[in-house]
Amino acid sequence: KIKNGAVDGAKVKDGSLTGADINLGTLGTVPSATNAAKAAKTEQIANVFFAGNPGPAKKTVLNLGGLTITAECDGEVQLEATTSVAHSFIAFYTPQDQDTDVNLDFSPGESFDADDGHDEGGDLDLYTLRYSRPDGVNVIVELQDVDSGEIVFPGTPQAAECYLGGIAFTS
Repeated sequence: KIKNGAVDGAKVKDGSLTGADINLGTLGTVPSATNAAKAAKTEQIANVFFAGNPGPAKKTVLNLGGLTITAECDGEVQLEATTSVAHSFIAFYTPQDQDTDVNLDFSPGESFDADDGHDEGGDLDLYTLRYSRPDGVNVIVELQDVDSGEIVFPGTPQAAECYLGGIAFTS
């Protein structure tokens, strides 16, 4: 029998204790684990998908980090972005025609034409959309759309004249 408090770390041989000997609930969080847990909670990934035919119906294809993107088909994919965070920043870039557009003070109530001029790449357009909030949250969206006049996904319930696909993530 050993009196409480009689044995401390100085009286135990280094490396002799294992996890089974330690009450893990008494240990604090390792600093890097705290950072990893925080990152896991704040970073998100979202799929972006739209297959549609000409018509007035808009569909929300992304709602992430304060950024909302809607899509509709008028023979071509049309994208509109809105924000729920005042004084944000939004920009897009299309590599096929090196087209860019930016709004340095993007706020609620405004809309941003997120695919303006994306018709120089033929049937397939690729573009990147970047959105930043004043509190440091960023959303990056990588997109491709097909405006071929042909049916995409023929023979499936998703058969459509317009297609948009991609991925978005926050950091």
